[in-house]
Amino acid sequence: MSFEIANRHGQLGVGFALLALGLYGIVEASTMPMGSVALPGPGVFPLALSILLCIATVGVLAELLLQAPARDEPVGLLHGPVLLAFAALCAVALLLERIGFLLTMTLFLFVLYQAFSTLGWLRAAAAAVVSALVLHAFFAYAIGVPLPRGDLF
Repeated sequence: MSFEIANRHGQLGVGFALLALGLYGIVEASTMPMGSVALPGPGVFPLALSILLCIATVGVLAELLLQAPARDEPVGLLHGPVLLAFAALCAVALLLERIGFLLTMTLFLFVLYQAFSTLGWLRAAAAAVVSALVLHAFFAYAIGVPLPRGDLF
């Protein structure tokens, strides 16, 4: 299943979506305490990022709208591997706290290795285990980020 859209329309759609996200960020960040120059509050950083996102997006949209439309090649959307990666990311969000970082990352990486690489099942599983262990060591020991252990362990 593949849904096709003109490249320019896709770029405009993403641009307007990013602009909406930036404006939403500005509105939400403005409700947070700003603090002072000496001690910035929690709203300063999201507000600054949202403003920068809006400025960059307006620049990109202006360029897209002012240039003459070129002959566009259609871009396919909703490809199987892309949908699989999106579903895997959703599964990570749902499973991370329940089954822990190691098992969730191993499953996630296994799915990605199967979808986007030429590795077989056994090599993909081995690569997923090794990658998850390296990521765990980096986050837990190198930079000291506490990772969820999950309810199973």
